[in-house]
Amino acid sequence: MYYPEPQTKERHTRFFEWLQPIETYISENLENPQSARKDDILSHLRDFGVFRAHVDEQHLGLNLNETELAKLVEVLSCFPWLGSYMVKNHIVPVHIISTMASEEQKAKYLPKIATGEIVPTVCYTESDGGINVHNINTMTVLSDCDTHYTLNGEKSFVVNGHDSNLFVVFSRSGHSQAISSGHGVLSVFLVERGMNGIACKDIKNLVGLHNSPVCTVTFKDTKIPKDNLLGEIKSGMNILVDSLAPGNRNIAPQAVGILRTFIKLLTRHVLERKHLDQNMYEYEGIQEVIGRISSALYSMESMLYYTTGMDIYENQDCTLEKAMVEMYCANECVASIYEGLQIIGAQSYLREMPYIQFFEDALSYTLFDSYNVDSNIYIALLGLQHVGKNLHSHIMKLRNPFYFPQHILNWIFGKEYQLNLRIADHMHPSLVNGGTVLEKCIARLQTVGVLMLQRHGSEISDRQMELHRISELATKTFALITVLSRTSRSYCIGLRNANLDRQLASIFAILTHPKEN
Repeated sequence: MYYPEPQTKERHTRFFEWLQPIETYISENLENPQSARKDDILSHLRDFGVFRAHVDEQHLGLNLNETELAKLVEVLSCFPWLGSYMVKNHIVPVHIISTMASEEQKAKYLPKIATGEIVPTVCYTESDGGINVHNINTMTVLSDCDTHYTLNGEKSFVVNGHDSNLFVVFSRSGHSQAISSGHGVLSVFLVERGMNGIACKDIKNLVGLHNSPVCTVTFKDTKIPKDNLLGEIKSGMNILVDSLAPGNRNIAPQAVGILRTFIKLLTRHVLERKHLDQNMYEYEGIQEVIGRISSALYSMESMLYYTTGMDIYENQDCTLEKAMVEMYCANECVASIYEGLQIIGAQSYLREMPYIQFFEDALSYTLFDSYNVDSNIYIALLGLQHVGKNLHSHIMKLRNPFYFPQHILNWIFGKEYQLNLRIADHMHPSLVNGGTVLEKCIARLQTVGVLMLQRHGSEISDRQMELHRISELATKTFALITVLSRTSRSYCIGLRNANLDRQLASIFAILTHPKEN
């Protein structure tokens, strides 16, 4: 049970020395959030060098690793719109440019993004409803003189499009004959605000994430230099799928940041209020809710930094873990804030108070930024694919019992494919009960996975209700793994307040056990 440590001690110290003034500035603004102005905050963040975070060092950036970047987003997400701004107007477009751009393009754009001179945004969504890689109507036609492209189309839900001066646009491209015959390929272009034929309209505020409006951007006969093509003419599909895949949308650190801020407000409210002439914090029911929310936050943090820590090492495939972290954090954030609002009561329903705003902001992570149905299916199918590869022979024999009677008898009597992981031997002795729960969860997960593949075979992808249940089981099991790993490490190395970690881990194991057993 190893909890990854992605930084050396020296780098850890340097990073938190850089982060501390940013954290202090955000905390000061939280004291009076109504007076905090978007332009002033962004200006100060430029001075702090925040927009250098995801840019390579050779282009004036800091090149933070995944764990450091997640911590930065978590801190900024004390203002939920600011965390969203950092992700959608910095991390995502910079990732696309860094992945696909030539060295000349990187040298031209990345230093200006790092200094805040350029504010990029990504244009995915078509105006006729959603993102469909097979039905993108925005077209980019190569000119007859072979010197530039002409862009025509409309993109909706462009985040902060009215403030951006660089658009990363996904469109069908090629010669006019190829596009008219339906053979255009998906490409990515860098379109500067100063190019002709660009207009922003229909600026709309979201229910949550105030100060982060969306708009519709229209391109009419916009001439794009040929050098502004990112990558090859047909390389847009892979980067689009990668950017939109569950786990790659940086929702988890935002959810951790907003829930941490909400807990502080909730705790202050509970300490100051009375209920029926008794201090509210003295009620056991109130303590139970605070404990559940705290254990949820602890598990969210554990999953997030466990996964980002693993992702730094070479040859690590964290696709499944990232998807589970994203979905779990988004859902737990919403559920925990809603539970906390019930303690606050009528005050939580006043628009002048900040409480309901946190709930609306959290909803954006499940409604606007992701789609839980797809995420559940994605997680379940990835996990079952792994089970199928490793237990193919066993499942094949289970599906054909009359051909392999000896194997079936051995399996029934526990002589084949029975797990005995002895997890408790690999963690601090005080966590033995949690280790027992975890071992039961893992055994149950394997049993259910094999049963589903035995029962449905290649038709498993159509069984969405069962996929949803196994996705929840796998996600909760992974959460328990990360919680116990983190707690065991804290206790073994003698971190301050490690005893509180152990109590939170015990609570989480108890909450996990009845649902998965």
